[in-house]
Amino acid sequence: MTRPRFIVIGADAAGMSAASEARRVNPHLEIIAFDKGNFVSYSQCGMPYWLGGVVERREQLMARSVEGFARRDIHVHVRHEVVGIDTPRQTVRVRDLEGGREFDEPYDRLLIATGASPVEFPCPGAIWRIFYLDVLEDAIRIDAYLREQQPRCAVVVGGGYVGLEMAENLTRRGLKVALVQRGDQVFHAVDLELAQVLHAELERHGVDLSLGEGSFRPAAGRTAEFRKCRRIWGTWTRTW
Repeated sequence: MTRPRFIVIGADAAGMSAASEARRVNPHLEIIAFDKGNFVSYSQCGMPYWLGGVVERREQLMARSVEGFARRDIHVHVRHEVVGIDTPRQTVRVRDLEGGREFDEPYDRLLIATGASPVEFPCPGAIWRIFYLDVLEDAIRIDAYLREQQPRCAVVVGGGYVGLEMAENLTRRGLKVALVQRGDQVFHAVDLELAQVLHAELERHGVDLSLGEGSFRPAAGRTAEFRKCRRIWGTWTRTW
C-alpha cells in the first residue's frame, strides 16, 4: 500500500515544526521537506545574538540536524529549491542547486512554509555594504563583513523584533548604531507608553533613534538618506 505523501517547502522553524507534528499524528505518513538553503531548523531570533557574541557558536542555533530528522523518518533535502507547483497534477518541480538537475515530486498534502522576505531597496553601486537578515546565510555574510572590514557605524532600518535585536548586538560589538523606524514608535506589538521606555533604553545605550522616517535610499559614499534626514558616519543632517 502506498504511503500518503506530505511535502513541506521550507525547512526552518515553521516547516519542520509542522513536519514533526505530522509525524506525531500519523506515523505512516511519508514526509519530505525541501529547502534551498544550507541549514534546517535553526533559531532565527538567535541570529543577532550570535552576531553579538552572546551565542558563542553558530551550532548552538541549530535545533535539529538533517540526520536527526531522518531518524524520525522525515527526509530533508537542503540546497533543493521548489521552483514550481502543478496543482492539477499535485506535483512540485524541484531544482537541485548543486547539480542543476530538475525533477518532479508528487504530493498528497503540501505545505508552503517559506516565510516572508525582507523589502529590498533599489541601491545601485552600494550593494556590498547593504545586508538583509532573513536566513542564517545572511548572518554568516554579516559576520564575515564585520570581521574583515571592521566598520565603525551601522544603520538599522526597521524597529521590530529583528531590528531591535540587531541594534542591541551591533552596539555590543562596538559599532555606533542608528536605528530608523517608519512609524512613531519601535516595536508595534506594545503600546506607545511602553515603547517610550524602549526608546529611552535605546538612547541610554547610545543608539541614535530616528522615528517617522518614510523612505530610505543609500547615497554617495558611506551615506544613507531618508525622507527627513541624512546619515553620514555618525552625524544626522536634517533636510526638511
